[in-house]
Amino acid sequence: MNNNVKSPCGAADLLAAVFGEDPDIIRAKYNLPLKYPKLPTCPICGKNMTKAGCRHRHLIPVACDECGKITEWSERKVINKLTHGQKIFFCNNTCFGRWAGKHYGFAVHPENTNGSSRRKHDYKAIWEKHLETGFGPSRLSRMLGIDIGVISYILIKMRKETVNIVKAK
Repeated sequence: MNNNVKSPCGAADLLAAVFGEDPDIIRAKYNLPLKYPKLPTCPICGKNMTKAGCRHRHLIPVACDECGKITEWSERKVINKLTHGQKIFFCNNTCFGRWAGKHYGFAVHPENTNGSSRRKHDYKAIWEKHLETGFGPSRLSRMLGIDIGVISYILIKMRKETVNIVKAK
């Protein structure tokens, strides 16, 4: 064999190219390993399998726990979810959001509503602290221990409200 050829499989490819034969036939003749080994067939559908498993998807109808709509989930996803202790299925992210709001939202945890409003933070108190100190969102965030994004949102919203009040007068 030539020293330039790195592997027996490469030699089989070279011989096949020279003589115009199928490389797998040459590999079989000389008991060389196949370049692309044949994968087993799926016992359920009879199709060739990939490294990850069967090419086709076994779909299982599952009812959404929020709206009741039937959607099809792949067998692998259902098994994975059930083995990790999750027994709740949703048809989309909107239904998940509705379900999470009902089970973990303000109705279940009224301590986060700050009294009668559905807000977690008191917008007027933060706005008054801003007017009193003249601090921007980053300094107010550090001073009050509230996320800077929340402070920015509150300040923008309160500025719009004060502009609308001034325009109305």
